[in-house]
Amino acid sequence: MKKDQEAKRKMYTSTDRYLLTNDTVVKDLPNYAPTIEAYRQALQQIGLQQQIQELGKEGFSKQKEQKHLGLVRLTMDAVAKLKAYATFEQKLVLLKEIDFTESELKQAADNLILSRAKIVLDRAKANLAGLAPYLLTQAQVDALSQAITDFEAVISDPRMGIIDRKNATQALEDLFAQADSLLKDKLDVLAALLRDSNPSFHQGYLNARIIVDAATRSPKDDPTTTDKKE
Repeated sequence: MKKDQEAKRKMYTSTDRYLLTNDTVVKDLPNYAPTIEAYRQALQQIGLQQQIQELGKEGFSKQKEQKHLGLVRLTMDAVAKLKAYATFEQKLVLLKEIDFTESELKQAADNLILSRAKIVLDRAKANLAGLAPYLLTQAQVDALSQAITDFEAVISDPRMGIIDRKNATQALEDLFAQADSLLKDKLDVLAALLRDSNPSFHQGYLNARIIVDAATRSPKDDPTTTDKKE
């Protein structure tokens, strides 16, 4: 994140904190609720994209790889025990359902890995009583279930969809433009409604809107500039 963006982000947060503190003052203003919700979503996404920039592709890829290998290991451990059980108990359908190798699982697409792991988990739960002699325990079944949940979380994490720092940089620019628009075109306008009836609140709002870093301030970013001219 650039220095001017970081300074502006701090101003965004300061403004949001001020509005949150004064929620009873502003909550009934027309169209305030959807506007502040959109603003806060933009701030959340800015924070997310900042993480992407800082951690980059390598960090998220490494996290995914760790979850992937853990899921494969636990799945194949359960498969080995299910195969032994199905072989000696003549469960031919079960044998076909879990007929895949560790190599195939490692190379499979994310959704296919999840699908196969869930089948193994389901069959382990269904046959748990008979699997005890084959050394499959409830704790191992629970561990597999958690590994599935963890892998689903990491591949559905929005950060995994944007692992290119260039894409994150562009996303930040768009999000800052969105936040600026919500502030200048909507929240500033709503706050101005209280200029006369609640001057203390209005001045506090203007103070929160000031970008502290003087090197990055410009008249268009500071709503108090307009007031000083009036």
